[in-house]
Amino acid sequence: MVNPGADEEKANKLLDLISSIEAGEITAAEAAQEFANIDAESTVASVVASNKAIEELENENLGIEDAEKLIHKQADLHPTATPLFIACSLIANKQRNQLDLTGYIALSKIKNDRYLTEEVARRAYTKEGAFSKLMATLEEKKELLKKDLYISEGAGDHVIDHFLVQELADTETMLDPETLKLVLERKDGIEPILIGFLRDLLGPQIAIAPKHTLMYPIKILGHWKSLDALPLLLKALNLCVTEQLQEIIMALVKLGSEYPVEVSEGLIGMINDPNCEDARFAAIETLGYLWSKEDNLEFLTRSIASLDLKDAFFNGMFSFLAQSLLMTGQEEASRGLSEVMEKDREKLSENLVERVGKGLELFKPQDDDRMEKVATENIYEICCKPPAAYSKNWRSTMSLRREKRLAEESGALKELEITRINELMKTAKDELCPCGSKKEFQNCCLPKLEAQKKLIDRK
Repeated sequence: MVNPGADEEKANKLLDLISSIEAGEITAAEAAQEFANIDAESTVASVVASNKAIEELENENLGIEDAEKLIHKQADLHPTATPLFIACSLIANKQRNQLDLTGYIALSKIKNDRYLTEEVARRAYTKEGAFSKLMATLEEKKELLKKDLYISEGAGDHVIDHFLVQELADTETMLDPETLKLVLERKDGIEPILIGFLRDLLGPQIAIAPKHTLMYPIKILGHWKSLDALPLLLKALNLCVTEQLQEIIMALVKLGSEYPVEVSEGLIGMINDPNCEDARFAAIETLGYLWSKEDNLEFLTRSIASLDLKDAFFNGMFSFLAQSLLMTGQEEASRGLSEVMEKDREKLSENLVERVGKGLELFKPQDDDRMEKVATENIYEICCKPPAAYSKNWRSTMSLRREKRLAEESGALKELEITRINELMKTAKDELCPCGSKKEFQNCCLPKLEAQKKLIDRK
């Protein structure tokens, strides 16, 4: 479950602490401890910890290998944070490793261009002149911003791992098979970085989440069945939409095939939490894939029988629970749903009664192997081939179909609203406002309509 209030409170505390550092009211060592107390895994805490390591290295209180290990760990925790790669470059410079130095500076530019807000960027760089000079070199030599040079020239594993992960994040269509092969071979180094990407892009610290950024990290973490990614994948059910939501469901099914207790508990926690609102639909569907694990089938049957009519998402919950039960192919599921329909028919909408009733009529007991198919699907097919090549019926989720329907409805409503606004804006500025206020249009609704149109255009 996402708690925006808690995230905002942490962010405000972190900003207050940054101000204290800038005012010289607190030392780097004191700041590191304070940041850790507020949020040990925040971007700011990692930046302060890496700066402290550099400071202790300079003061000869820390060896270069220990400093490198600590700073690399922070960069893996937050692979979108530019200052951490500047810190990595300082270590490479002390080691007189020019290739790694260039690689880390290139990575810092990539992160800066992709993820930093202007405000964060201003705080991140205190030596503007030196940074600008390095950026100018990278602008001229675009090949320095690509992984191929560093792989062919034998850069360090840490540099290469981060370039590979960034390519996963930046790829918008199909992934290159050679890149995927390298990623799979380097699992130990890349897995924590992919989890760090999810942490950054699902958290409150990053200003933007590029449209395709999560797609391949999610697919690969699902393939690896990474238990450490579970809390973030559950959080993503609350935040992601359309194809990314589809891949999160697939990843959770794969993870659940290996760790049924942990995944089932997480999904059930979401389903029982009304604060998760319509994210519960995707959680229900995912649990439906895992019906044969734990007591999940019993939970789904019990849940549909005890739904709260006052729940704002009652119809959606009932529909997703009913379809999930039917898709198990189990007589027990069909029988339980039939009993609920008999008992609660008068409480349900006509449309819901008709759709679920039709599903019960067509129901035939059968084996359900969807979980096994998802858990064993070929990673090269789902990453390196067009979606049409592997989009099978068992892979098309109810959640994705609902998302596409909502997107279509939203697009139609947007067009209608723009048409309405355009018609109203044909009113001359000095004419009476169409709203009936008896004020001139320019002094009444015109500014509001202009602002509303800009807002709609940005969506």
